[in-house]
Amino acid sequence: MQYGIYTSAAGALAMESRLDVVANNLANADTPGFRRGYAVFQQRLTEALEPPLYEPQRNAVLDELGGGLFVHEVAFDERSEGLNPTSNTFDVALQGDGWFAVRHDGEELYTRAGNFIRNQDGRLVTADGQSDVLDVEGNPIDIPGVGGVVIDENGVIHVNDEPVAQLARVGSVDYRAFRPTGENLYRHVGQGELEPATGRVRQGFLEHSTVNSVREMVEMIRTFRAYESNQRMITQQDESFGRAVNDIGRSSS
Repeated sequence: MQYGIYTSAAGALAMESRLDVVANNLANADTPGFRRGYAVFQQRLTEALEPPLYEPQRNAVLDELGGGLFVHEVAFDERSEGLNPTSNTFDVALQGDGWFAVRHDGEELYTRAGNFIRNQDGRLVTADGQSDVLDVEGNPIDIPGVGGVVIDENGVIHVNDEPVAQLARVGSVDYRAFRPTGENLYRHVGQGELEPATGRVRQGFLEHSTVNSVREMVEMIRTFRAYESNQRMITQQDESFGRAVNDIGRSSS
């Protein structure tokens, strides 16, 4: 197969992945605490720099050819877009650095979305009810159903002026040490233990999503056009290859 078809196919697959990321951003434009994702591309190394699969056979032309583009990782926006007042008792936001800790399917994960609710059992959970919000000891938080609830800037939950738990807030200088896992949750993939966060807790607020819908729509159009360009290149190269095999081969016989 022609080298150009491989390169164009790699470009089309990269643009397909990018479209998935943009579509996910648009779907979460109004999701509290959502951080916009973006695809990070990397060019495949030239043949001369790739680890050889077989006994190296050097060719001055082939050794300089790369393998096209591929998605190295899907990173996310580290910026915050400010807070939105809601006045809901269990809505909390982090002003500054940090993540809320939750337990999802037995695993400790992290989120910036503080739209928590108290379920029918009195437990503080995420908005979808699938994850338990954790305290500083790593335990689920149970809140009595009687009395006023006040959450201070350190995450201490008071019920009738009595402290009952403190929200776990963890932080890391390296935001790239976190990877999205879906459901607006993130997994820590870095080395070492996470330190306590410095961000202040604001009760009755939610963090805005960092997605700008207009920008994402423009990005989607650009990405789709790039995908179509790669698709056309594959078709043109395949037609050229077909003519070379059929027409040139027939005329030389």
